[in-house]
Amino acid sequence: MKRVLWLLLPVFLFSAPKMPLLEMFTSVNCPGCGPADDTLDDIYAQYQGQIAIVRYHVWWVGTDPYNQANPLDVFNRVNFYGIPYSPYLWINGNINGDYTADQWRALIVSAIQDTSPVIVNVQLGVDTSFGAVQVVTSIQHTGQDTISAHLYSVLVEDSLYYLGSNGHPWHHQVMRKMLPSSYGKAITLYPGMTLQDTEYAVLDPVWVPGNLRAVVFLQNISTKQVYQTGFSEATFVEVSESSTPSLPGRIEPVIHRKGVRFLGLKREAVKQFRVYSADGRSIPARLRPSENSTELTPIDAQKGVYFYRITLDDGRQLSGRLILF
Repeated sequence: MKRVLWLLLPVFLFSAPKMPLLEMFTSVNCPGCGPADDTLDDIYAQYQGQIAIVRYHVWWVGTDPYNQANPLDVFNRVNFYGIPYSPYLWINGNINGDYTADQWRALIVSAIQDTSPVIVNVQLGVDTSFGAVQVVTSIQHTGQDTISAHLYSVLVEDSLYYLGSNGHPWHHQVMRKMLPSSYGKAITLYPGMTLQDTEYAVLDPVWVPGNLRAVVFLQNISTKQVYQTGFSEATFVEVSESSTPSLPGRIEPVIHRKGVRFLGLKREAVKQFRVYSADGRSIPARLRPSENSTELTPIDAQKGVYFYRITLDDGRQLSGRLILF
């Protein structure tokens, strides 16, 4: 489920510090990428919290496992900028760092001084119990000009070890997935407007949850200018299911792509059931009994996180969270 909520507020004009977005196109094999990655690692260590980095691993310099994990998003981003070779760096979408890594620091330091009328706050939630990732973004426009842009939410992963032919073993800010896709989401920001967006992804078993980060940026796809960037490390959510062991059979909630299945629960034992969206709205749902289980499924719901509550005929309740993906 994707939600976009907006609220028009009185316009108070002010600018916020602009977090530079650094998009690097690299590979575990290209000879120049190793030293360039080292340079960017050093810059990030010095300016951590002030800059955000996404590294796209390209395909044209031999086999790269980080490209093979998500080739389409990388391919589309390469075409977006027309990247001719690697390493290559774009800063805020319109400052060309090219392959000259020894000049990147000066360009980045200059970009840190910029301001923006857009404020972006990001929260990355990881639910390892249900294998779900949630990126919640709040955007506030404090300027006086209407902005038409695309919103990109990118999952990146740090501390990946792979020794390619260029001898650079540790890889950080590796692009794992772009949400909702590599084309982003078209939005319009009016003066004084506050917008909230939520994106969901299924937690890939290959990813290390503690190494995940979210980079969110607002970009004009015509001029390629990035208006503002937000960054978040992962916070973890643990959800436990409540059950009723005294009922006949075994009640075991099983999360899957359509709903939640209760093994051993008979339809006639259910007095009432409800499903709610993450913002509290009631969602139409149905119970589907089978020979040894009962399935609770939202009707016509988009992918996302939902909450359910089942009241049994003896007054006890089952409650928890289900994920559609």
